[in-house]
Amino acid sequence: MNILDISNLPTLTLKVTGREGTPSGAWVINQEQEKKIEIGAGDLNYTVGDSLTINLTDSSFISSIEEDTTLSVIVFSNDIPLYRDIVKFRGQLDSVDLYSQYNHSGDYYVYEDDDSEEDDSVGIIDGGSGGGNSYTPPDETGDLTISDFSIKFDLNNDGIGEIRNNGSGTLSQQDYNVWGDFKVRTDEYGTFESSPTSLEEVQAFSYLYDKNSGNASGWGGTITSNTPELEGTYYHFSAGVSQTANDKIMEIATDRELGLTSITDLSVFKEDSYTDWEVGMSVYKDVSGTPIMDGVSSSWDRFNFIYIDSNNDIVVVRSTDSIVTHVEVAKNTTYLKYMEMFSAGIVTSPYSAAPRTFSEYVTWFVDKINDENSVVSYNTTRPAEFSKRRVVIDYSNGSMASIGDQALKRDNGWSGGQTLASDVIGIELDPSSEGSVYQLGTTACTVDGVNFLIREIDFTTGLVTNFQWYTLT
Repeated sequence: MNILDISNLPTLTLKVTGREGTPSGAWVINQEQEKKIEIGAGDLNYTVGDSLTINLTDSSFISSIEEDTTLSVIVFSNDIPLYRDIVKFRGQLDSVDLYSQYNHSGDYYVYEDDDSEEDDSVGIIDGGSGGGNSYTPPDETGDLTISDFSIKFDLNNDGIGEIRNNGSGTLSQQDYNVWGDFKVRTDEYGTFESSPTSLEEVQAFSYLYDKNSGNASGWGGTITSNTPELEGTYYHFSAGVSQTANDKIMEIATDRELGLTSITDLSVFKEDSYTDWEVGMSVYKDVSGTPIMDGVSSSWDRFNFIYIDSNNDIVVVRSTDSIVTHVEVAKNTTYLKYMEMFSAGIVTSPYSAAPRTFSEYVTWFVDKINDENSVVSYNTTRPAEFSKRRVVIDYSNGSMASIGDQALKRDNGWSGGQTLASDVIGIELDPSSEGSVYQLGTTACTVDGVNFLIREIDFTTGLVTNFQWYTLT
């Protein structure tokens, strides 16, 4: 990856390795906006092991590049790729930091056209099949029901924005839930019952639903000035995920895997004639029937929480104006059921290679992680190149790990304009390893650096063949 100074546009200067060859042209792709331009040989200069200079001449493409833009750069010699890399920007820098990818002169790549339309549809998705490049993410319907109360950027009145960042401080309407927060218009869902008959207490889990911890600064000034339809200073929903809800669900699910009972931290009250929460119910803060929103400040007048229903499922309940508008079972809901864990490694001193067989790996892992001379490492950062190394868990069956699970990962990595669900693929397969010591491999992953999921994977099928949890004490 190369990190460049955005003020040097329209010229891109990259430190490169790559293959020997005479470039015939290149592609530069804006990953967030799915835009591609083709560069002629006359507008680039390529020196193996030294540098690549590209002169951008398309003014529309140049204006689409912002400080958080990710560019893919592919250099060709006729139909043979010579070099591929990722470009990120640091705005207003006085110098350029160059980070070179590894020397891949012995590798051969075949790339498909990245200019194809993104599958922007999002809905409830199930299933999924295949492995490696053959894995097909489950289709997402994208047919949003437009209500009488719809507004721009929230056509289906579910409180989750349908926004794409066009660059240059402008946004566009999409037909899928990907980015932004809006107030749910509650007339569609019910009215608050101010005289409840009989109330009961429900123990629940709180989570931060009005401000994403990854969004400390909120909307940019240019965006808010160009887009009066936006609501609130901050947005919580981004990249097709409610990250804080996802984190809490994963915490509860991990406790279950370890046989632990998650500790609730919230009390809410409902009519006791209902077994579980349902859309249209009223939410109270005490047995006297005080509205849950009494004394609560929220940009979108909402109060969300997580609880365990009568089916023992983890459920997100979303309410606005103290009226339940959405009851979402985590394992059945697109933006909740995909979870990400971080690949974990151990740096040993003195060096000790990790065994490949599952039982030996587990023994080695437990020994080394408790060794004061060893260091556990895992990368939680957001940039695409790092987030592609994450392990994706499909929680559709209500379990974090099962034998026979498809081993999944991200394809393009984190992007605010792409949903996590549409970026899930199977791991790369190696059919040639069948019958060899390389057919099975064991790795560990974690979220908190305390609880580790150790999995054995068959690289001919992409399926999990064994797993074990380990908690560091």
